Amino acid sequence: MTFLFRLPFLLLEQLLRRLLGREDQERFAPTAQPSTEPASSATAPPPTADEAIERRVVREAEAAASDLTPPTPLRPIGDPGHLDDGGDPLVESFGPADDVGATITVEEPWDGYAQQSAVAIVARLRGADPATKAVVALYERGHKQRATVLRATG
Repeated sequence: MTFLFRLPFLLLEQLLRRLLGREDQERFAPTAQPSTEPASSATAPPPTADEAIERRVVREAEAAASDLTPPTPLRPIGDPGHLDDGGDPLVESFGPADDVGATITVEEPWDGYAQQSAVAIVARLRGADPATKAVVALYERGHKQRATVLRATG
């Protein structure tokens, strides 16, 4: 939370350092505050953006100069068993190619269901479990679509 209050002052300090040059950094350096960090880091001012960029360039140059070989992959990329062999994998399909919808076939919930009246079905659904009601709802939506039966399944 205190960082949020110090942020405008830190930004102003960085601006003044850039405007006045590096020789005046001692004048605008923050006073030493007690901290739990080691004494060497408390006395040295933080690096400026230019110094940080220089350090990064040096680190990257050292990394490029060192003889690091990239790790070998677990399986060679050109392996014929690899999925990325350039061709589309063969997928088995059923039905015409333009049929993208799924088809569900629901059988009668019980024997003689199609011949029963809506009143008889509703009477039987009153004491039925939720699974039976769900099967009746699926069958009814795909066949006769009787509103009274569908209300009884809900």
